[in-house]
Amino acid sequence: MNNISIDEKVIQTNAQNVILRLLTNKHKKNSKTNIRINAIYTEDSVSKMANNLFNALNNRQLYEPVSDLSKINNDNVDLANNKAFKDFCINLFTDDLRRKNNNIYDQLKLSKNICQFCHGKPTNALDHYFDKKNSYELAIFPDNLIPICTDCNSKKGTQTFVYPYLLVLQNPNWLECTVNANKTFAFSISKNVTKNSFEHEILSDLQQQFDYLNIFNYYVTSGQAIVTDNISTIDQLKHSGFSKEYTKKFIENKNRETKKILLQNTEFYKISILNGIISNFNAIWTEL
Repeated sequence: MNNISIDEKVIQTNAQNVILRLLTNKHKKNSKTNIRINAIYTEDSVSKMANNLFNALNNRQLYEPVSDLSKINNDNVDLANNKAFKDFCINLFTDDLRRKNNNIYDQLKLSKNICQFCHGKPTNALDHYFDKKNSYELAIFPDNLIPICTDCNSKKGTQTFVYPYLLVLQNPNWLECTVNANKTFAFSISKNVTKNSFEHEILSDLQQQFDYLNIFNYYVTSGQAIVTDNISTIDQLKHSGFSKEYTKKFIENKNRETKKILLQNTEFYKISILNGIISNFNAIWTEL
C-alpha cells in the first residue's frame, strides 16, 4: 500500500537531477569530486537508494543504507575509511548543494513557501528528514530535504517529526476549526479522515508534534484576520437584509479561489478556518 504522495521513480529522478547538476557545478570532468560522485551514485545505487528511501518513508521505518565502501573505493576514489566517505557525502550538501552559483539549495528550499512541519510559517532552510550524520548517502536527495521555518528548525533538534508528504496529510480535512460568532475559534486534528490504524497513528504523532511546537496558538494569532473579515462580512450582510442562504453562498464563493491558493501553499490552517465558518454557519448566523 502506498502511504506517501511521492512515487519511487520520482525520488530516483529527483536525485539523479541533483547529481547531474553537482557533476556540472564547478568541478572539472575528471576532478576528484566528480570521480567520487560517479562512484557512489551510480544508476544502480541511486535506484536502490530511492527504493529504500521510499520503503522507509512509506512504512515509517529506519532507512537501510545501500553504499558499500569496499565496493566503491579504489585508488581513484581514494576514500580511506567510512569517516572519509561520510564527510564527503555531507560536504556535498554543505558545500556543493549550497553553492550560490548553482542555486540548488535555494530552489529546493523555495519549492514550498510554507514550512512543511508547521504549515504556517515561511520557509528559510532545508531539514534532513533522515539525519545526514547517520543516513549520509541521502544528504543530497531532494525528497529527504524538507523546507522548514526558523522556529521548527530550532525546536526540532534531533527529533523525528512526521514526514509531511504522507497521503493522509495531503487532504486538508485532517485539520478542523470551530469558529464562533464572537470571532473566537479553535483547532483540532480530525480522526474522521483516517482509513486505517496506520493513518490514525500518523495523526496522533502529528498531534504530539503540534503540541510540542505550540502550533495551534500560532494558528489562532495568525488566523485572526481571516475570521474577523469573514464574520464581519456575514454580520454586515445579515443586518443589510440579505438572507441566510444568500449570505452563506456569498461567503463560499468569496473564498473559493482563496482556498485553491492556500492548498497549493499547504496553508491548511487557513483552509480549515474557511471550512469552519461554513460548517458553523447556522450557529454564527443565529448569534449575530
